[in-house]
Amino acid sequence: MEPAGEWREIEAKYEDVLARVVGVPEYQRPYYRKWVNEFMGFCRLRHLGDAKVEALDMFLEGLRKRGRLGFQVEQARVAVEVFWMHFRSGRDSRTDGKPGSIAGSGGSGLGPGAVAISDEGAPGVGNPNGNPSRDLNRVPGRDKETDKRRDKGPVEPGGEDAMPGDWIMAMAGLRKEVRLRHYSAKTLKAYVHWVRAFSRFVSNAPLRSVSSGHAREFISHLATERKVSASTQNQAFSALLFFFTQVLRIGLEGLEMTPRAAKRQEIPTVLTRGEVQAVFARLEYPYKLFVQLLYGCGLRLSEGLMIRVQDLDLGGGGLRVHYGKGEKSRSVPLPKSLIPALEKHLQSVRAVFDADVKVGFAGVFLPEVLERKIPGAARGWPWQWVFPAGRLTVSEGDGKLRRFHLHESTVQKEIKAAADSAELSKRVTPHTFRHSYATHLLQMGYDIRIVQDLLGHNDLETTMIYTHVLQSLAGKVVSPLDV
Repeated sequence: MEPAGEWREIEAKYEDVLARVVGVPEYQRPYYRKWVNEFMGFCRLRHLGDAKVEALDMFLEGLRKRGRLGFQVEQARVAVEVFWMHFRSGRDSRTDGKPGSIAGSGGSGLGPGAVAISDEGAPGVGNPNGNPSRDLNRVPGRDKETDKRRDKGPVEPGGEDAMPGDWIMAMAGLRKEVRLRHYSAKTLKAYVHWVRAFSRFVSNAPLRSVSSGHAREFISHLATERKVSASTQNQAFSALLFFFTQVLRIGLEGLEMTPRAAKRQEIPTVLTRGEVQAVFARLEYPYKLFVQLLYGCGLRLSEGLMIRVQDLDLGGGGLRVHYGKGEKSRSVPLPKSLIPALEKHLQSVRAVFDADVKVGFAGVFLPEVLERKIPGAARGWPWQWVFPAGRLTVSEGDGKLRRFHLHESTVQKEIKAAADSAELSKRVTPHTFRHSYATHLLQMGYDIRIVQDLLGHNDLETTMIYTHVLQSLAGKVVSPLDV
């Protein structure tokens, strides 16, 4: 049967589901029916299956490009998901939490239907700006370790397609409120995960029956039974507080008085200058240059990956850091010793960029606001990544070829392998080089407030932790055993 004819047959049943199961107000139901009707027409014209998550992604992207408001796009997504849940339970795109499914899309933190897949031994794919992408050369299941690492984390079976309608609508509201505040993709991912976990804890009870008492029981369950870390417990607390107060608009009497878990104050791992050089000696291009930049400028891993060509001022010897923690920007000096290597590296990147232009790529991934504000910026040289991925990827939103930056897991693996090869007894991560940068600056006699500015810390107390490391390294305190 043609989709249009089938829709006419089940439209009345869909209306009944909206009323009895989901609880959509009567004045809103025509909009839900309209979205499903438009979606099926969209699929019919393009010869797409109306049970494909990829088709929904393309449909929603088309709504955004036509200027639909955010709440309308979210309403359309929920309308189709409710349609799938009740009339497409056997759809072939459903994979119970794996990439390409509704369950997977909700937990990815990258936006509806986003896929972040990394190929073993090659730079992977992802998008911090919420633009879904897929690795062109990825063969699912070819590398079990990569699949296991990809699936590790907060995404669990029984996602949003297993939730009742009121919870599905609440999850849509959660995404809307988080994005409205321009919180990071990681924050969205964490909040979605904990609200899902909470819904399972209360057995998907109707939202109108859920209270702050359930939330306190859930936090207690995490601390006493699951024995999560203090930071994890506090993250869950923040997610539920946001969900109840900003999404459900329910006052949580007593929840704000729930004690926060005390977080341990960790002394950071710091490498000696010799150990830093030993790791450098075992890294290959371009990872050696990248890690040298992390250490030489005191960058976080995400800050290094997000560097674009226009952020480098090789003539003036400076680097502009954007999208730092808390969305802050700052400027740091570039190590003079790295400038020749960076100039040579940019020549290689330019050659890759010129080749991309010839094959008709759509450009690098940019935040949606920049795509609209500066048309053509994605294909401009100043906006290209300084450390691009090794292959083009397909944007699932529009199906166009784009290039992403190096994947963070690839950098982490390279650093670990180099540290193991150097036989270091310390646990070395990308952030270790930031710790070492701060400590070595203090050893050189720089004022701690200068170090604070270079690191981008809001609070001087955060930077003060390095003084403890410095004292232990300086040997100012002599053990009685050595007297």
